[in-house]
Amino acid sequence: MQEWIYMIGKMRTTLYLSKEIVEKAKKVGFNISKTCENALKKVN
Repeated sequence: MQEWIYMIGKMRTTLYLSKEIVEKAKKVGFNISKTCENALKKVN
């Protein structure tokens, strides 16, 4: 059975990034989701 996590006002989405970028981000504790969200908020 698939378990879903619901957050108020949030949606699950898929973002394809290179394996190397994701590994580097995790290594330094970089929050990819929050960074993408903040960048997209600036787009009008």
